[in-house]
Amino acid sequence: MPGAGGGQTGAVLLSPFIKPGTVSEQSYNHYSLLASIEETFKLGRLGETHLPGTSTFGRDIFTAAP
Repeated sequence: MPGAGGGQTGAVLLSPFIKPGTVSEQSYNHYSLLASIEETFKLGRLGETHLPGTSTFGRDIFTAAP
């Protein structure tokens, strides 16, 4: 989701839950990464990760079973 101060940036994620070579065209931002970590570890939301429109990583990212 585009926001203030934005611009495109890449990310590399390493996980047994992600098939090598996975590429997603879904739009995420740095809050998406933080919100995904918070969700995985069942933590409360920090900063602006609670705002509507902040999506967590989904099946387009987590493409492999452990």
